[in-house]
Amino acid sequence: MPKFPKRAALSWVEISRKAKAFCDEYGLAERDYPLDIEEIIEFDLGIEIRFSYGVHDDFGSPAQICPGIGKPIIIADYDQYRANSPYYRYSLAHEIGHYILHKSWLDEIGRQIDSIETQLKKLDEKSRNLNIEDILPYLAVPVSKHFGMSNSAAQARIRKSAKWKEFCS
Repeated sequence: MPKFPKRAALSWVEISRKAKAFCDEYGLAERDYPLDIEEIIEFDLGIEIRFSYGVHDDFGSPAQICPGIGKPIIIADYDQYRANSPYYRYSLAHEIGHYILHKSWLDEIGRQIDSIETQLKKLDEKSRNLNIEDILPYLAVPVSKHFGMSNSAAQARIRKSAKWKEFCS
């Protein structure tokens, strides 16, 4: 299991500086109000919004940001989205705040998840190329111990068994 980094605790000054930098970078003061929060998320930040039932019930909030491969993903409660409630819009803005304040943390988690996915794909490929005979010596260890025989004898017995033949076919 990978050990994920802890999120940094930020001072009010750091939070204010990051929020101002975000507003300046995306020209939020020059835009029409109310801001189109979904446009900011999807087009300015390139973050995907996915909808699911029960997010509000399960997490106590109509939206959650989570690491993804390449970019974080915001999961939003479908019922809140459909109702287009101010609470839904506030929650999306709140998740943008998490993204702005903890971007490096989310990126690192995403890299680790990507690394895990890559490792799993490599293991899957290796397992497909694994010769069944390669695992036989390891399977024979408990059999040889149980019956008090050599590993070679246990392998020979396993090879003769109907289950092994069925497994290999």
